[in-house]
Amino acid sequence: MPSEDVRLFRESFFPSSWAAAKDGPEVDALLRLQGKEREEAERLLLESLSPENILAVIGLGELRSQKASLPLKSLLSKVSGEMLVEVAMAMWKIEEYPHSRDYIISVLRGKDHRSLFRETARIAFRDLHPLRILFRWVSIPFLGFVLKDRSFDRNAAAYALKQFKCKASMRALLEAVLNDEDSLVRDRAARSLFEHLFMLDATFPGDFDLLHQLVDDTTTEHWKAIKVLKEWIDQKGYL
Repeated sequence: MPSEDVRLFRESFFPSSWAAAKDGPEVDALLRLQGKEREEAERLLLESLSPENILAVIGLGELRSQKASLPLKSLLSKVSGEMLVEVAMAMWKIEEYPHSRDYIISVLRGKDHRSLFRETARIAFRDLHPLRILFRWVSIPFLGFVLKDRSFDRNAAAYALKQFKCKASMRALLEAVLNDEDSLVRDRAARSLFEHLFMLDATFPGDFDLLHQLVDDTTTEHWKAIKVLKEWIDQKGYL
């Protein structure tokens, strides 16, 4: 008879409804599987791996599945946004894939290949505004799909970059803190950047007040906080 962890694994990685999926995958249950049960879980995840199945990507990464290495690499050119972040993270967990960080940074900066396509489409349809009206039943729904907000993707990338302790990650996170249009992305990027800086130097003056001031760009304190952060980083020579 299958164990309780097998049941939890199946229900969360292969949910039958939104209600079953809303709490996310039971990673702890997956990692507790041993022997035949673990092998069967890996087989099921490999069989379900596709550009649309983010749960399979997460599961294979958590299992450090060597069998998933090549299939996951083949997905890197087929996915974007949060899915690209998860594929890159899975590759990092499996074999410390050297390009994982760069893929994630491209998402944070909005420069993964599909983000570039969306920007091209935005410019093209802006210049063809009358045509967009004429074919409103085609162009407007298309634009809604192509130009939908990608802040969730950037937020996922900002969270993932806390795993990469290097100057390139810190530069990308600092750029997001200073320039991203979405306050939630700025908040997540600041939290990840603060983790990097605290590990480098326990004297880093980051606290909740500084974090809040960096994220809230509607106050005069925002610019003072930016100055404090940049001056401290410059003084230490971290970037």
